[in-house]
Amino acid sequence: TGGTFSNTGTVTGATAIAGGAVSNFGTLNGAVSLTGGTLNTSGILNSGLVNAAVVNAQGTINGAIANNAGGTMNVTGALLGNSTFGNAGTLNVNGGNFTGITTLTNSSLINIAAGLTLSAQTINNNSGSIGVGAGATLRGLGNTLNNAATINVGTGGIVTDTGNINNT
Repeated sequence: TGGTFSNTGTVTGATAIAGGAVSNFGTLNGAVSLTGGTLNTSGILNSGLVNAAVVNAQGTINGAIANNAGGTMNVTGALLGNSTFGNAGTLNVNGGNFTGITTLTNSSLINIAAGLTLSAQTINNNSGSIGVGAGATLRGLGNTLNNAATINVGTGGIVTDTGNINNT
């Protein structure tokens, strides 16, 4: 809580951040949980992430990601995931592409900046809003994009899926 911590090596075990600023340039092996403060990561997170504060991320996040209510996740460079992403906060894809997600479930706000891509095998926009900027792409790679809410697409923006796109 409070203060600053900078990692350039490997930290093993769960990491709980309740305040202050944490910078990760190395590897965090263990679930990461934020309830306050800021996590800046350009390294690797293993075992997932639960966020209710601010995350500025690029690099790799292995494991499920939960961006909870009150959480803001900013993709500041190319970011690779390999599991689910649940968004009940704000996701800003504003500095690089965010790829590798298995299932993206949105119930809040997602913004994809001009020229960038957010992709997932399956996309469920349950009750939130997804903004696809000019020339940006929301890409479903699996079988289904389910939209029960709002997707706003800017000039030249693309919403695509290799399977069905269902608007309900």
